[in-house]
Amino acid sequence: SMKGEVCFGLEDPARTAEIYGVTSSLASMIDRRLMIVPDMDEPQLSMDVAITGRIFAGYVVLSALKILFNRDVTRVYRYTKKNLMD
Repeated sequence: SMKGEVCFGLEDPARTAEIYGVTSSLASMIDRRLMIVPDMDEPQLSMDVAITGRIFAGYVVLSALKILFNRDVTRVYRYTKKNLMD
């Protein structure tokens, strides 16, 4: 299992918000105890995360494929690519 907090911020608050939208949805799919916290005021990256358990390569690959082919994730990716990444 994974639990903890990742706090990040970039120079541009709009870019921070874009990245927060994507990473928070991915983090909630992985483990709901992993919190992503955006910092709109200053650039930073800090993590306090604990991971326990065993990792099997097949499970990691299967989980990654589930995320990549999730309809909601692909919809958000297409929208972000089309409207926000100029």
